[in-house]
Amino acid sequence: MDCLKEKVQEKLLQINKISFDDLDLKTKERLMEVERFIQEREKEAEELIRRIQELKITKTSITNSNSTHFTRKTLYNDLILNEYVNYSIEKSEGYFNEGKIKRLQQQINDIKNQYNKVLSHITKSTVLELQVEKLKEELEYMLSKNDKLHELIVEKDVTIRVLKEKTRSDNISRLQKKK
Repeated sequence: MDCLKEKVQEKLLQINKISFDDLDLKTKERLMEVERFIQEREKEAEELIRRIQELKITKTSITNSNSTHFTRKTLYNDLILNEYVNYSIEKSEGYFNEGKIKRLQQQINDIKNQYNKVLSHITKSTVLELQVEKLKEELEYMLSKNDKLHELIVEKDVTIRVLKEKTRSDNISRLQKKK
């Protein structure tokens, strides 16, 4: 009785913060009846689940059954029998959707792997794009520097030519003065 009352009090506090003690006697009785019914149903459901799990078709349940008259060894040694049993187990109704859950879990894992691969690819692509952008900037800087150096070389060539001309002219002038 105390367990039922505690469960009702707990649920009341969770749903709308009402104290069990503040309720009228009739409501308390009804709530206790409902909780008793719920607990009985949950107990029945747990028992049925346990029973369904016991009835699950397995190689062991087949060979241990009173309706079959062969051993596990026979089951494993007779290839056709073994294949038939495996197929039947695979196709048997999964009342708890165990097969479906396993397939869905595998699909989830596959999707997570694909997601991680795509994320990795995107990350690598982004890194490469940034590297390409940086290299373009460096190339642009180097080309600009190269152009400036080329201009400087042209200027120096002109200066050298002018100086050579002047030196030649000066040399010619000196030679003519000496004559």
